[in-house]
Amino acid sequence: MYKVLFIAPTPPRYTGPEIATEQLLDSSLIERFKIIHVRSNVRTNSKDGGKIDLAGALRFLGIFWQILWKTVTLRPHLVYCVIGSNKSGFLRDVSVISLAKLAGRKVVAHYRGGNFNTFYNFSSARLKRVIRFGLRRVDIIIVQGHRLKSTLDGLYPMDQMRVLYNGINPITEEKGLSLHRDGKPFNILFMGNVSFAKGFYDLILAYKKVLKMHPGTQLYFAGEIIRLKDERNIIPTYFSGEIKERFLKSTDAIINFVQNAHSYNAKYLGIISGESKKQVLQDADIFVLPSYSEGFSFAILEALAYGLPVVTTNVGALPEIITDGKNGFVIEPGDYEALSEKIVQLIDDENLRKEMAQRNLEKAAREFTVERVAKDLGDIFVEVLSDGHRHQRQ
Repeated sequence: MYKVLFIAPTPPRYTGPEIATEQLLDSSLIERFKIIHVRSNVRTNSKDGGKIDLAGALRFLGIFWQILWKTVTLRPHLVYCVIGSNKSGFLRDVSVISLAKLAGRKVVAHYRGGNFNTFYNFSSARLKRVIRFGLRRVDIIIVQGHRLKSTLDGLYPMDQMRVLYNGINPITEEKGLSLHRDGKPFNILFMGNVSFAKGFYDLILAYKKVLKMHPGTQLYFAGEIIRLKDERNIIPTYFSGEIKERFLKSTDAIINFVQNAHSYNAKYLGIISGESKKQVLQDADIFVLPSYSEGFSFAILEALAYGLPVVTTNVGALPEIITDGKNGFVIEPGDYEALSEKIVQLIDDENLRKEMAQRNLEKAAREFTVERVAKDLGDIFVEVLSDGHRHQRQ
């Protein structure tokens, strides 16, 4: 049985990479390989992601020592790691990749984001050399959607990339088809970082328009609140034009909305998981995520599994999950007018919601099960470990 050193984060925090790792470590993957897991969490919240400080450095040194010790003593055949797209994260990742290659191990790197090319283009010349150095030493890179291959175009051979979607365990209990129940307010659900980048400001603008037409509508939103000061170093750098201007105008709008949510028939649920999240998903009528940047949203996958029509944006792999007009709506990021129109359309058309709900239940069960993902990931491991695999370096 092949041994795999599995370097990946697990909850807490409860975001896509952590949840995906937790699921894989409880899947059939552990029957095909001897999995040696090293928990790679340096941060426990999103707002500190990308920061370089002493506490983070010390935590990483502890993680690196575990990786070094297990590489030397347990001699895994392959190292699997999750790579990031910020300076501190990638510097940590390249050290892990370099250690694995010095030990003569195969390396599979999983990129779970959607903006690696942007990260590279805005990096210094020295960091660009480090990025190219690290990527050249990886045997296979996994991305979360076919559209996301382009985010590494020119940095890594396209034919050496593999696509692996996220997965979700089937919902075993009886679940209705997202039909609004008479006497119950219509519930819109948002789950993700409560931030400008996730489109929450656009949702505020759209939701206020929806309220004028349907005053009884409710908005439930969950996730970590990312203070705008923590986005100031990201949004103005990576975005320009109207988006940048809108961000600068939204300085206090998100926090004010959160603090006065009750005035708008809205409720902030905080960071939720387990039974609390399940109940919120069961009570929702539609799911909305108008993000500006995304890889493969785990929150949208959860919405599919619970039979929720989805309104999202044309970014990352999201159009590979949601087919516009079939199981949800796909709009352009920042178009809050279209966002409000699609929400109103779903409120008004119960038959459309029922059709989309049924398609999403079937799609989740057919295409996005954890066991399917585990099998495909295992097949990638075998491919890399086979004698026939040759990494084509640029």
